[in-house]
Amino acid sequence: MAKHSEELGALLSELKRRSGRNYEWIGRRVNASKSTVHRYCTGRTIPVEFGTLERIARLCGADNEEIARLFRLWEGANVPPSGTGPADAPLNDGQPASTPERPAGNPAGPESPPEPPEHEPSAHGTATPGASGPQAGRGRRSLRTALGLGPGPRRRRRGAALAAVLLFLGTAGAAVVVTALPDQDAAVAGPAAHPLGRPLTAGGDWALSAVFSADGQLMATSNRDGEVALWDVTDRASPRRLALELTGPQAGVTTVAFSPDGRTLAGGDWQGNVWLWDVTDRRKPTSAGQALTGHTKPVWSVVFSTDGRTLATGSDDRTVRLWDLAGSGTPRQTAQLSGDTTYVTSVAFSPDDRILAGGGNGDTILLWDVSDRHAPRRLPPGPATPTPAYAVAFAPSKPAPTTDGPARTTDGRPPAAASRVLAVGEADGSVQLWNLDDAARPRLLAGPLRGHTNRIWSLAYSPDGRTLATGGFDAAIRLWDVSDPARPKPLSHPLTGHNGWVLSVRFAPDGHTLASAGIDRTTRLWSVP
Repeated sequence: MAKHSEELGALLSELKRRSGRNYEWIGRRVNASKSTVHRYCTGRTIPVEFGTLERIARLCGADNEEIARLFRLWEGANVPPSGTGPADAPLNDGQPASTPERPAGNPAGPESPPEPPEHEPSAHGTATPGASGPQAGRGRRSLRTALGLGPGPRRRRRGAALAAVLLFLGTAGAAVVVTALPDQDAAVAGPAAHPLGRPLTAGGDWALSAVFSADGQLMATSNRDGEVALWDVTDRASPRRLALELTGPQAGVTTVAFSPDGRTLAGGDWQGNVWLWDVTDRRKPTSAGQALTGHTKPVWSVVFSTDGRTLATGSDDRTVRLWDLAGSGTPRQTAQLSGDTTYVTSVAFSPDDRILAGGGNGDTILLWDVSDRHAPRRLPPGPATPTPAYAVAFAPSKPAPTTDGPARTTDGRPPAAASRVLAVGEADGSVQLWNLDDAARPRLLAGPLRGHTNRIWSLAYSPDGRTLATGGFDAAIRLWDVSDPARPKPLSHPLTGHNGWVLSVRFAPDGHTLASAGIDRTTRLWSVP
């Protein structure tokens, strides 16, 4: 641990030297004292929250590779005692926990001696010859860096490094500083949403995902320790955990999704595996999952096509992969989609299954024509986003019914949607709505919708497409009336209760229940008007 903290301090100190800035200048911009910045740059103390170090490094002109190296060193050096940290902090009306710093290498030891006086140029002084100033523009970071998530074994012993878990999570605060956005609560109208019952805990660590089956009677949750649990949610106010735990993953299961027929549960973990469980018999589902391999880094998003025959997965390895689930035997990969230097954190099929969208750490939304699942075609650059768009979701479409039920094309898919509306959640906490009727020429319908004060990590439409839910790193959940996509407006006041980042929001099929999961280890159910 001491080695990690020393190397971390050396890297941070080199970045500072290269920038020509002094401790006071840096401290003012990251809301810290110059002595605190000095302690970080000497490796004497390590902040619990990686975002603090990232902000300092970005100010000093660090590139993505240096940020990634800094994250690995921070993860190895951050050694809080067992039982501490944001996951164990008491709930505080939905406000994120504070993030104190810890002495490097020996949390139980004496305080570090005071730092020597610094001999630095003034805050407005001249940079040292040959040093480069801070880079302009926003930097792009990997999902693990941005969220502070990282692979690794379960850690429970005192002195064991606290694995930062999700794609972009730090520990209790945000990995990116964003400007506070104007709140739109004054425009809220309508009845308020409210909690249902008590928060649910399934043991383990951060709750990373929660999703309902198609009939709304079953809910699956996953957490940072690789545990996947099933809940009987017939009684929304009093869910009952089923005895059988779904096994297979050895590390955090970042996301889970039910197939449209409810017979299969898919999950992705941060070791790069995609897991499939047969949950046809809910009294005794197949506990051991089937692993699909191919991704080389954490899988952040899994989504079924609306016909249930294809699974799309997005990963930190900068690829999206398509898996054929229609054939007999083991599902097989039919396509690997790449071509961008972006980490993919969210993927979504359009209602007609013809367009696949991907969000992540890039400057634009990724779009593919997947009409031919074996030969997808990359579309021209999708919607440009001012900040990284980590979450994407298509509004559901209701094809015109026929006497024989919903209309279908000859290949069994729904007909082309009258309107493809894509919701995009961004790192600055805003939401945009795009019309993709002509996917080659995206058209902005509305946005930015402002209210969150930190990045949006998850968003979901209600089944009727009239409500959009967004979960953010500001510990809040917001509901939006999007019945008219060109004129969205806030619906109800923010839902608070999570003590830290909200990592997952999903509606039940009835559209009146919302599940949320967060780093406070809880899954919560909400009644939505």
